Amino acid sequence: MTQLPVDAAPLPIPDALVNLLERNGRWSSDIKAIGPDFFHNSANRTQEPKVLWIGCSDSRVPEGVVCDVLPGVLFTTRNIANQFKLNDDSANSVLTYAVHLKIEHVVLVGHTKCGGVEAALKYVRGIPQDPLPPSLLRWLQPLITLAQRYKAQPPNFDDAVELLVHDNIIAQYNNLLASQALHNQGVQISGPITIHGWLYDLAEGRLSQVISSYVGLEGVQD
Repeated sequence: MTQLPVDAAPLPIPDALVNLLERNGRWSSDIKAIGPDFFHNSANRTQEPKVLWIGCSDSRVPEGVVCDVLPGVLFTTRNIANQFKLNDDSANSVLTYAVHLKIEHVVLVGHTKCGGVEAALKYVRGIPQDPLPPSLLRWLQPLITLAQRYKAQPPNFDDAVELLVHDNIIAQYNNLLASQALHNQGVQISGPITIHGWLYDLAEGRLSQVISSYVGLEGVQD
């Protein structure tokens, strides 16, 4: 790996990132104006979130913003098309640690106009699109398999995307329920945990519940 000389001048910060740093400064000042000790207390206490949010990486669905909550409320993980795979160490590590933190609720959140869902459906229907890079194609494979049910019907693409978004929420919700992190010793550590599948409507900025149940010592309860 190439190393920079010790006396190398740092790169200038691009204007777009300068803007982010400035906005961060204003945000921090605004929070301190409301609660002067908020950041001090946050840094010196163990985090105690009650909700694990599993969502899509889409920049239009930032969980803290759409739920209007401060840092510390949501434990989060996000990826393309809000997938929860039983063989994904990243997602399962997050869930396992969330159980350790004694979270009480897990929300699996999909959203309308999901680019990952659209890409999977285009792939199945043979609709022209930019070639999917190998890593993305591998990641979307379960969703591509799920999209086969809408290969021909309904004929309207947007209608099919809406159905596939819903089905994807259900599929990942069911994967969550099958995760060992929510059963046996895990549930004994945290107590009963409610599992929810939610949908975020980009056009309205609103969340709605699609499905829910809870996992306790007796297993899954609707």
